[in-house]
Amino acid sequence: MALMIRRVILAHGDDVDVDDKDYYGNKRLEMAGQLLALLFEDLFKRYNSEVSFAMWHLFSTSFV
Repeated sequence: MALMIRRVILAHGDDVDVDDKDYYGNKRLEMAGQLLALLFEDLFKRYNSEVSFAMWHLFSTSFV
């Protein structure tokens, strides 16, 4: 809260420029390839954990 008040006071006194948060240059854009890579990584980790759980369950019940 204090940081916001400080920025308002400084902007009012013209000591600092006010930044435009809607400006495209201030946005972090993710490319489609990066998003697909993140999606693949998450799904592959989930697949590996589900397969390992299924194998553990299969082998632990077959020896009892």
